[in-house]
Amino acid sequence: RLETVRDRLRSVMGRAAFGLGVLLAFASGSIGAFLLFEWPPLLKEIVLAYLLVFLISRLVLALGRFLLAPGAERFRIVPMATPSAQFWFVWATILVGWFFFVEVTLDLLAMLGVSRPAVYLVGLACGVVLVGLTLYVVWRHPARESGEPASREHWLGASLLSLYVIVVWLLLFTGSVTPFYVGVILLLLPIALRCVHLAMGHLLRPADSAAADNAVPSLSAVTVERGLRAALLIGGAYLIAWLLGLDLAAMTMRDTLATRLLRGAINAVVILLLADFGWHLARAWIDCRLAEANAGGEVEADEVRRRARLRTLLPILKNALLVVLVVMAALMALSALGIEVGPLIAGAGVVGVAVGFGAQTLVKDVISGMFYLLDDAFRVGEYIISGSYKGTVESFSLRSIKLRHHRGYLYTVPFGE
Repeated sequence: RLETVRDRLRSVMGRAAFGLGVLLAFASGSIGAFLLFEWPPLLKEIVLAYLLVFLISRLVLALGRFLLAPGAERFRIVPMATPSAQFWFVWATILVGWFFFVEVTLDLLAMLGVSRPAVYLVGLACGVVLVGLTLYVVWRHPARESGEPASREHWLGASLLSLYVIVVWLLLFTGSVTPFYVGVILLLLPIALRCVHLAMGHLLRPADSAAADNAVPSLSAVTVERGLRAALLIGGAYLIAWLLGLDLAAMTMRDTLATRLLRGAINAVVILLLADFGWHLARAWIDCRLAEANAGGEVEADEVRRRARLRTLLPILKNALLVVLVVMAALMALSALGIEVGPLIAGAGVVGVAVGFGAQTLVKDVISGMFYLLDDAFRVGEYIISGSYKGTVESFSLRSIKLRHHRGYLYTVPFGE
């Protein structure tokens, strides 16, 4: 049964445990059994290397069965048509298997003493095959329904992606494999992010499909989706830094200006991603509480007052939290980039004092509003009179309250009045 989120999560965990068990059984039966015996050193290196390649291919197959389920559509985690699932299941294994087969073969050829020009020619030929397979996947993948002509956007996207693949392959001729690996990571990262977004939307959808479009995202859904998104981006950033040989913890005397800027940019990206994760987590919690407060049904008088207070304070709390997170993340990101934030904070304090003297009415409104809210003077939905204005409280901001008159007029009254 896969109607509810709990049923789907239970099915996913069961299928993941089964796939992992099969993979571990294969690894112990192949590599484990191979290591039990004594082998000649050279033969041991060769056989073990190709066994690892075969194990990686089996891992990709297990991951494909887990995510795409080409033979069982109801268990599919990443939603797509069955022909697309079958295509990506087969070709992802072929591309990954060929890539690692070439890597292992080139390393073994170098270890066997083959001349560098010969290894270079073998790598060039294998690279041409890899690029050809990748371009075939780019142009032949079933992205459209059968029978429909290719759109202009499809041709443009395939052309740009083909150009990117060729450019990344040409980076191997720079004499270093680092630009090539960075290009591969930058190619695979958006694909992984897209798959995570589709999978979480499909897996954590509400049980009632009719209410799925208007439903407030649950806290668990936001935590899993945004957490995986942040983990992928942070992992990709640190992997690129490792490939480039950057020490993100400390600077050295040999660091150039470009190296320092790149280190600061990676640290700033990590800070912004963590702030984004924290903001979406807090916003999901507030939205869930607001949805509970706006729910209908007969409740007691104390519960009505509590819900009215929640509807009053939570929107203001959400706005204030957003401002605090944006300011803190911006200052920390600037600090990671090597910019001194102390003078900025001091300058902001001076500007704040000047604004406070020049906009005393605004300060009066904000401070008055804070005390009104702390005193629980009025709530959303209540009918109040403020001087010559009267109406039902619709919403608050930091400095004013909106009153809807019974004849339809909308008054925006500053708290200072």
